[in-house]
Amino acid sequence: VYRQDCETFGMVVKMLIDKDPSLEKSIQFALRQNLHEIGERCIEELKHFIAEYDAANQELAESFKEGAY
Repeated sequence: VYRQDCETFGMVVKMLIDKDPSLEKSIQFALRQNLHEIGERCIEELKHFIAEYDAANQELAESFKEGAY
């Protein structure tokens, strides 16, 4: 998802600059900022997924220890 989002942003920026080359310098900062925010969001989502996965596996491991299965 991260790669796809970055590619989409890059493609849109390229299309805008192709239409109006004077946008290049002014849009660089905004592009970098957006790519950074996308990265931060993806990292948080990944951390959340890992925490949920670990919690689910911990519950499963405890069930096995208790002989529930």
